[in-house]
Amino acid sequence: MSEIPILPPVYHTHIISPTTPFPSTSLLAVAHTAVINEAYHNNHYSFFDVPRIRSSAEFVGEAPNIANELPSPDIQRWIFSVHLGEGSTSPETLVGTATLTGIPDRKYTYMLGLVAVGLAHQKRGLGKMLLDRAETLVAEMTPEGENGVVVVDALASSPVENHKIYLSRGYEAVDDHMVPAGKWGNYRGFQMIIAEKKIAGKKKTPMVSITELV
Repeated sequence: MSEIPILPPVYHTHIISPTTPFPSTSLLAVAHTAVINEAYHNNHYSFFDVPRIRSSAEFVGEAPNIANELPSPDIQRWIFSVHLGEGSTSPETLVGTATLTGIPDRKYTYMLGLVAVGLAHQKRGLGKMLLDRAETLVAEMTPEGENGVVVVDALASSPVENHKIYLSRGYEAVDDHMVPAGKWGNYRGFQMIIAEKKIAGKKKTPMVSITELV
């Protein structure tokens, strides 16, 4: 009798648009926050006084840091998620998250942030899946002939050198800054790199017929 092959897990991405209500108190927002806190807490342990690994369940109930309730109507935010399984978008299946926020004073420019994957699902290409989807959306929102820009602010101090991921994808470092010890509860300072990537626009401009001009 032949063995039944074990199939790899199936993941899919989902986008919450700026016009979709997504209050910070919703179960899905709490799930996003839990994944972010789990990934950031455990990946950045070298800079914080964290004695042990914590699971995402332990972060449920802590202050949410993701929602599309923004201070100005001129600022738009898209929220990306990766879910385990086909078709589900429930909080229980959420394993990855990212945000894309428009920068009002820069044309076709967006800040990519809060990219996080739960510990149990890391090293499976889900971070790349989130980045691909975000960059594709920027291309789709930017007119042909123009360049959209994605901006990231990535940790660049050993042993957590996340900026290298972005540089390998064509991002270019444009600035850097230090986060001093104690600013975010960190016991030692670390460097952040601001990097940008130009994305060729793919949004087609509607054709105007002669009769419409008459």
